Amino acid sequence: MKISFASLLLSFAIALTATVPAEAFKLIPISRVFTPAGSGATQSYEIVNDGEEPIAVEISVVERNVALDGRESYAPADEEFLVYPPQMILNPNQTQVVRVTWLGDPQPLQELAYRLIAEQLPIELVQSAATSTTQPTGAVQVALRYAGSIFIRPNNVAADVVLDGVQSQVDPAGAP
Repeated sequence: MKISFASLLLSFAIALTATVPAEAFKLIPISRVFTPAGSGATQSYEIVNDGEEPIAVEISVVERNVALDGRESYAPADEEFLVYPPQMILNPNQTQVVRVTWLGDPQPLQELAYRLIAEQLPIELVQSAATSTTQPTGAVQVALRYAGSIFIRPNNVAADVVLDGVQSQVDPAGAP
């Protein structure tokens, strides 16, 4: 039986991940609609550590741009939002409320789209028995990252979709 180096390496990586617990957290809710002014300009989220180890989490907001082919690109939106607290350490089974406030234009002309990024930081908060030995050890750290949706929706907006053109397409087999 012939075993390739790639399959051996993959097996080793899978074995390592099986021995390292992947700590998890939740972002609740995953989507929110803000008003550009008033009480709806501030919303609350919950970050829940449902794992058995403490974790570090960082929260940020980025502007969401969607191309015609559906691909998303992001730009920093630090000046348009206040996130408190932006970083936290959560003990096992702990919940932290995070408040997000829109600081941008109080009268935008259209709905604006952003992503709330909740990202586990690769910080070892508890030294495991395996890392306290003098023997070399290997580990794979799996960090969870949520990309929630934030929409800034003015009161008097309506969809204004315009069809610019129609073009016939064919699939790879040549069929229309």
